[in-house]
Amino acid sequence: MLDRPANELFAERKHRVANAVALCETGRVPFIFFSLFWPAKLAGITFEEAMHDPDKLDDAYGQAVRLLQPDGFAAMQMIISTGRAMEVLDYKQIKWPGTGTEDDVDSYCKNLIEKVGKGGGFILDGSIGMPDEAKVENVLAMAQSVHKYAN
Repeated sequence: MLDRPANELFAERKHRVANAVALCETGRVPFIFFSLFWPAKLAGITFEEAMHDPDKLDDAYGQAVRLLQPDGFAAMQMIISTGRAMEVLDYKQIKWPGTGTEDDVDSYCKNLIEKVGKGGGFILDGSIGMPDEAKVENVLAMAQSVHKYAN
């Protein structure tokens, strides 16, 4: 797929999408690849490696694009491979103890709810996605903590 010039590949995909939108090709739905950590899983690298090694993540995205041959894709590498910057900023999301114990999760969520949730406006959720390594019982502990500590 990537053995042709980029402008040729772009023109081909642009034509496919235009034909699908114009209903020239029935049964054809344009496919835009939008993913965060799935390419890392496909390439067999950890989420931590994806966040800290942009070259490995780029290779993983390349594997995904070659495999899926989408009509387009969102380059999410710039959002994901920010591990070092997030550590410097003390970003809490990448420190969520989803691989610890239920008590770890409960304690962490209680602290968040009590400190950040004071006065309202705080939403505790996993809508951006739960890491694959998060244990089911820990995800449940997170959900239960809202009922347990939020007013």
